Amino acid sequence: MTHPTKLDSTKKQRLKIDSAGTYHALSRSKDYPDTYSITVYLKETLNPDILQQAVNDTMKRIPTANVSLKRNFFGVYHEKMPTPPQIEPAEKSPLACNHYSGYGEHQLRVLYGESFFTLEVMHSVCDGRGLTQILKCLITHYFELLGIHTNKVNPADIVCGEPTDPEESENAFARYGKVTVNPKTKDGKQTKATHSVPDASSIKDAYRLPQQTQQLKQQQQPYQRQQSHPAVATPLQTSTQVIDLASLKPIAKEHGASINEYLLTQILLAMAEEREEQHTKEAQGSQLPIVVTIPVDARGFLPSKTLLNFVVDKKVVMPEGGDEVLQSVRDQFKAVDKDFILEEVTWVYEGMKWLGILPKGLQTLFARLLQRIEGRKSSTMFSNLGLVKLPPEIEGRIQMMEFVIGRIYNMPYHFTCVTVGNILTLTTASTVPNCTIAQRLHRRITQA
Repeated sequence: MTHPTKLDSTKKQRLKIDSAGTYHALSRSKDYPDTYSITVYLKETLNPDILQQAVNDTMKRIPTANVSLKRNFFGVYHEKMPTPPQIEPAEKSPLACNHYSGYGEHQLRVLYGESFFTLEVMHSVCDGRGLTQILKCLITHYFELLGIHTNKVNPADIVCGEPTDPEESENAFARYGKVTVNPKTKDGKQTKATHSVPDASSIKDAYRLPQQTQQLKQQQQPYQRQQSHPAVATPLQTSTQVIDLASLKPIAKEHGASINEYLLTQILLAMAEEREEQHTKEAQGSQLPIVVTIPVDARGFLPSKTLLNFVVDKKVVMPEGGDEVLQSVRDQFKAVDKDFILEEVTWVYEGMKWLGILPKGLQTLFARLLQRIEGRKSSTMFSNLGLVKLPPEIEGRIQMMEFVIGRIYNMPYHFTCVTVGNILTLTTASTVPNCTIAQRLHRRITQA
């Protein structure tokens, strides 16, 4: 196997963490490591030697991903690693969905199997868009090393061999968080909605099913990784639904919705079914609302080439009292405009700037306290990476991708989505034993 090549001299180089990345680094813990991953399933056998060489070259091109996390009295920072991560067999190194002790210094790992590989990263390094860019660079270079040459699908795509753009490592929160914005009521009160829009800012506690401390991780039907090793004890059970995008598009269009809006509506309705049945068994009702946190890529409103974190959260509330759920979802998404993004970016930047004047111990204490306060306001999370566009010569060699977020504080289940080619995968990760939410969601989508 090709071993990692040394990238730098022995002099260690510090790299600043962006505002949101700092929060993730401070708030994560042994039980909530703040990891997430993308797995690529190939239609052919994977070559580990070629994959390692592709990792070596990709880390040279994207040095912000080849880092370790360091702490001192003043807080946290990244330190550039002298060598790229060594790829690891997946059967010996399960994903760090539970604990990250023994994770190693690298904040990014590459696991592989017979015909798949997984890119797993700590959230302090980058957000979903950043990881997608790293993935596209890695997989394109992997096939280049196999002799399959392609052209860029998008001029913004990152290619091995090209010089690094300084903007790729900027703290975009700092650039735009300094912009003066006119305060506006959160969650769309000023949007021109055709229906009454629920006010997410007034919610202090959202509905959740009870969490469990330990469960076995199971890759359930309709798709399973082909691994013979026994299940590893983690708090997550993951179930991935494979959906033909061509069959889903006309259904969403019939309802006048985007794919994102349609899937979110089905998630809300499935959760409402779960809540009703749970409280019927318990012979009690609940007045707590169902609230879904949606990560929104700020780059679509405030241009930046950063590969670090540049995402803000939008909370979508399921209307009660018989309101049309889909229309309410659409109205709430109308509130996501440049003003909303600027306000949220400024809030993150200013908050982390003030937090930075405290010693590291107090920074950690306040970050985890904020995590718990914000965690109470959401029932679940729905994160959609969207369509990962690849050159056609490569796209035809990929079966599907799978996006998984590790255990999240106070969220007993959450949902992730990613599309490549004409295949969309919707993954449910749960800490609830015998949780039927994935089956409910599968049934709602397939029977639509």
